[in-house]
Amino acid sequence: MLAMICLGACVGAPPQATVGVVDIFATSAAYPWLAAAFDCGPPSTRLRVSTPDVAEITLRLGAPDGLALPAFQIGLDDLLVVVQPQAGVGTLSSDEAIAIFSGEITNWKDLGGSDLAVQVWTFSPTEDVQLVFDRAVMHGRPVSSRARLAVTAQAMSDSVGAVSGSVGLLPRRWKTGNTREALVVSSVPVLAIVRADPQGSDCTSFPRHFRSVGADIPQLAGPRPVWHAVLYHAPSLVIAASYNPCS
Repeated sequence: MLAMICLGACVGAPPQATVGVVDIFATSAAYPWLAAAFDCGPPSTRLRVSTPDVAEITLRLGAPDGLALPAFQIGLDDLLVVVQPQAGVGTLSSDEAIAIFSGEITNWKDLGGSDLAVQVWTFSPTEDVQLVFDRAVMHGRPVSSRARLAVTAQAMSDSVGAVSGSVGLLPRRWKTGNTREALVVSSVPVLAIVRADPQGSDCTSFPRHFRSVGADIPQLAGPRPVWHAVLYHAPSLVIAASYNPCS
C-alpha cells in the first residue's frame, strides 16, 4: 500500500540543489505519506524524523487553526466514524454522531442496535483528526466526559476493534481490523506545511514551478509527491494561496 502512495512520484523529477538535512514530522493520521518523502527525496538530501516544534516540514490532515504558513496538498483521505461490529448499527447520520459523541446516546439499542453500552473513543482536542471532526460534525459541542483517549491512529483502530460497543474516528487508510465504517465525515486534504524553506534553499535553488511534470496538475487529482510540493512550490498545490516564497 505504501508503495502505491508514491505512484509516479519519482518519475521525471527534475534535479535540485543540495539542501542537507531536513527535519520532518507527520501526525499519526498522515504517517503513511511519510514513506513518500523518504522514497522520493533528492539523493543529496537526508530527511530526519523530528518533533513538531522543530520540524521544517509537517504532514497532517487538514489545516490547523490560524494557518499562516505555506501549505501544499499532497493527498486526500476520508475521515470516518467507525464502530465495533457488535454495536449492531448501520449507517449513522451526522445528528446521530453528535448525540453519540456528546454522550446523549449511551446505548446502541437507542439507534436500533444491540443492547450494549456505547464506548466513545476520541483523540486529543489538538490532534488533526479531532479538529476535522469537531469542525465538520460537533460544531463546538463538547465530547462526552466518559470518552476514552487514543493517542495514535493505530491505537484508535486497535481500541475500537477490541472493546465491545466502541465508536471512534479513523482516516480511511487506517481502517483495518475489527472495525466497521458507519459515517463518512468528510474528505480531507493531506497537507505538507512548510515552516520555512528547508536548510540551504533560496528562490533560485527552489523554483516555484514544476519543470518536467507541468504546473497544471488539478489540485485534487490524488496523492502528489511531498518533494514536488515542497521543493518546487507548485502553484496548483498551494493551499495558502497568498504565500509567495520569493517576496
